[in-house]
Amino acid sequence: MASRKNNTWDGYKDIATKCAAEEFCNMALTLCHITDRMFEGYLKYLEKRFIEEGGIKERMHAARTGYREGIDRRLHELEAENQRLKAENEELKKRLEEACRG
Repeated sequence: MASRKNNTWDGYKDIATKCAAEEFCNMALTLCHITDRMFEGYLKYLEKRFIEEGGIKERMHAARTGYREGIDRRLHELEAENQRLKAENEELKKRLEEACRG
C-alpha cells in the first residue's frame, strides 16, 4: 500500500479492521513522527537556502539586476562597434575619393 495512491480512508480501512486498536494507533503515531521529521528536514533545507540565496525579493532583484547589467554591457559593446564601423566607413570613403581622383 502506498500512501500517495491511498490517501483516503478506503486505503487504510482494511488495515484498521485487521489490526488491534493499539497497533493501528502505533502505526498512525509512527506516521506522524515520520511526517514531522520530513517537515523538520525540509524546514532546515529552506533555512539553509534562505541564508545562502536570500529571500524571493532578493533573488528577484539579483536576477533583474543581472539581466540589466547584461543588457547594458551588450549596449556598450554595440555602441563601441558602431563607432568603430563609422570610423572604418569614413576611412573607406576617403580612400574611394582618392581612388576616383587619382
